[in-house]
Amino acid sequence: MGFGLYLIDGSVSNIYKLDAKKRINLSKMDKYFKQLQVVPLFGDMQIELARYIKTSTHYEENKSRWTCTSSSSSPQYNICEQMIQIREDHMRFISELARYSNSEVVTGSGRQEAQKTDAESRKLFDLALQGLQLLSQWSAHVMQVCSWKLVHPTDKYSNKDCPDNAEEYERATRYNYTSEEKLALVEVIAMIKGLQVLMGRMESVFNHA
Repeated sequence: MGFGLYLIDGSVSNIYKLDAKKRINLSKMDKYFKQLQVVPLFGDMQIELARYIKTSTHYEENKSRWTCTSSSSSPQYNICEQMIQIREDHMRFISELARYSNSEVVTGSGRQEAQKTDAESRKLFDLALQGLQLLSQWSAHVMQVCSWKLVHPTDKYSNKDCPDNAEEYERATRYNYTSEEKLALVEVIAMIKGLQVLMGRMESVFNHA
């Protein structure tokens, strides 16, 4: 979307005139770019969506229309602020998954697959889907935080432990995380790995459902 705007805005066409004619909706795109400021590309490569806007032909005379180009960060890149909700989702889902796991796998008291009703199979299907969604969501949180840090390296003024001669990659990784952020990332990754193990034990049950 951002690259498309960059290509459209030029000497032949003007995205702001297209917006005035209601051919496109720049305010809606601005909200998207403000919410999702950094997009992971591949490995440790990432890009700021606002960069497409800043380098477009008619940006300077229309910069006041954009909020995504400001330097403020979105809450979704602050892993510490999200930990309360992540812990609640983890505890609730793990409890539900453990109840099924103990019945179906550990104790062997589950009924045969052929004896399960459609409603019971549907519950297991929904449980598996919810687990995959949580794994995807938590993994995305980790990726977004890392991508944000790589685009916004720290310096000696923001972090007193960052030396003057630190390499740029060190400023983006080694010195760019607080102790709270490091603990939060370790906790989230542990949740992801733990949930993968539990769901792996239920794989045969989920497959039948």
